Amino acid sequence: MNYIECIQKSLDYIEENLDQEITVENLAEISLCSKFHFHRLFKAMVGIGVMEYVRKRRLTIAAQKLHYTCESIINIAMDVGYNSHTAFTRAFKGLYDLSPIEYRNKEVSIDHFEHVDVSHRKLINNKVGCIFGPRIFRKSSFSVVGMKITCSFDENKDTRAVPNLWYNFLERRKEIAGLVGEIGFGVSFDSCLGKFFNYIASFEVRDIKSIPEGMEYYTVPSSLYASFLFKFNSDLGRFYEALDYVYGVWLPQSKYKLSNQMDLIEAVDFTQYLKEDNSFEIWIPLQDD
Repeated sequence: MNYIECIQKSLDYIEENLDQEITVENLAEISLCSKFHFHRLFKAMVGIGVMEYVRKRRLTIAAQKLHYTCESIINIAMDVGYNSHTAFTRAFKGLYDLSPIEYRNKEVSIDHFEHVDVSHRKLINNKVGCIFGPRIFRKSSFSVVGMKITCSFDENKDTRAVPNLWYNFLERRKEIAGLVGEIGFGVSFDSCLGKFFNYIASFEVRDIKSIPEGMEYYTVPSSLYASFLFKFNSDLGRFYEALDYVYGVWLPQSKYKLSNQMDLIEAVDFTQYLKEDNSFEIWIPLQDD
């Protein structure tokens, strides 16, 4: 089963079980897709996060029932997976800016969010700033030392947690002994199904005998990688668009499968980046052929 079929399987399951409890963990298992990468693949192909998609489909079905039937609001709420009138009303008003009662009593037009079918979609080859790639290569295990954070994906977008981490880390990088080169590695690992991720801003080191206070080490496992070179400014929105291209366009059309050893690596050559070159590589770990 390829990645498009995996995501379509999860979409079809959602559609058939809107009245039941749905979790990202369960969807990953049902779709026979790696839990490690499921949330990123889903967002890249569908355009929004998993649970946001579930919420919008539930409320679309509810809006249709409010408009075309005389069912009670609480029954409609239960039919689309809400256990209380209050929770349903809050969610409905949050999406449509109208309470269920207001919507039923007014002749207003609202946008419905239809069931997505990725199996027949056209994959648009929009490289979003990609100027080279992919380069397929193998790299042996290596050690890095740096500063780590754990945060949610939304938190990173709202507070620029990762760019701020790099800013603070680069001021201290000279404290690290045994640096190997000027390539900075931003390693994402142990992500939790779209909820949060661990990220270390780091440089490669010859050994880990001496680690500065407030820093830690991470051993990057040996892996096959697909590397994409991107060039754009520090706009995080563009960065996430770049990831959507890699996971939503290139990967489904390629012969490769994702490795579960880690999420991804950003590789930045600071001898060039600090000259306002604004280019960096995204390394995607792959399974061996």
